[in-house]
Amino acid sequence: MRRISLTLLLFLVVSQTMGQTQGRFSGHVMGDYYYVARDHRPELVNRNGFWIRRVHLTYDRDLSADFSARLRLEMSQPGDFTSGIATPFLKDAYLRWSRGQHQLYLGISPSPTWQITQTFWGYRMVEKTPLDLQKMGDGRDFGLAAKGALGRGRHFSYHIMVGNGDGHRAPRSSGKKAMASLAYWPSEQVVAEVYGDFSHHTVDTADWYTFQAFVGMQSREVRAGALWARQIRKSEESQTRLELVSGFAVLGLAEKWHALARIDHLFTANPNGELVNYLPFDPATPFDLAILGIDFSPNRSVHLVPNLELVIYRNGASRQLRPKDLMLRWTFYFEL
Repeated sequence: MRRISLTLLLFLVVSQTMGQTQGRFSGHVMGDYYYVARDHRPELVNRNGFWIRRVHLTYDRDLSADFSARLRLEMSQPGDFTSGIATPFLKDAYLRWSRGQHQLYLGISPSPTWQITQTFWGYRMVEKTPLDLQKMGDGRDFGLAAKGALGRGRHFSYHIMVGNGDGHRAPRSSGKKAMASLAYWPSEQVVAEVYGDFSHHTVDTADWYTFQAFVGMQSREVRAGALWARQIRKSEESQTRLELVSGFAVLGLAEKWHALARIDHLFTANPNGELVNYLPFDPATPFDLAILGIDFSPNRSVHLVPNLELVIYRNGASRQLRPKDLMLRWTFYFEL
């Protein structure tokens, strides 16, 4: 904790000092008070407490009319119910070149995997997007990316990237990952996106193929979306397929109140389910995940969101029904 505090202090001092010239400092914090009412792991039942799920500290700077740069530090607690030390790491570190409707990125930058989906979902503070939650990809990668809009009306947007395939971490092998997103925007309120990626892992000699389709719409009172995704993991010994569909809706109730609901349906069990942070799943059984919540936002920078996550398991490889998982949370979020 001492090293973490010193790291944060140094980042803040440097950011504030540099911010006096041309830079911009920002950040946000998200966390919960949680209570595990039911779980497929008996030792977790009745566990409760406060945790910080993510802290972002970001420094942006314009280097010239065409070039800009970003450094972002993230801290998050493990969420494994056994340890609680928040570990800092470098989330973003990229140089961006912009010209008209197009940008090039070099370094650790956001991947196209769920950028549009997460924007429309809008409640990363409550839960990750489906592919992120099920560990079917990474929100960052180290490599070269290009994104922008096409045409005079900007009805099409693209985001392509080639990276190490290890997220923000150092490369573990000589394998690479290629990602591509193409979206059609008939208006600023409606989008249809197709996404695909291919990743070759030389460490475990496995190839991953991911396909995703998403449609979303938003208005002043309602925001909704639907997603389908499939991932195939091939190796010399075996082949695993993960497939899911998801739908969500956010409804404005009053000026400062919103209701949110989401359902994720997994057709197959996730073999890495127990590795999911904060909400581990039974790795042997397909399931449905339901998320319900109420968001009270006294201003644009603060959100208080009581919510619940209910996991309903179905007959899978174990050929028996598993107990339902139920987590109750009071989520808080604020911007710096």
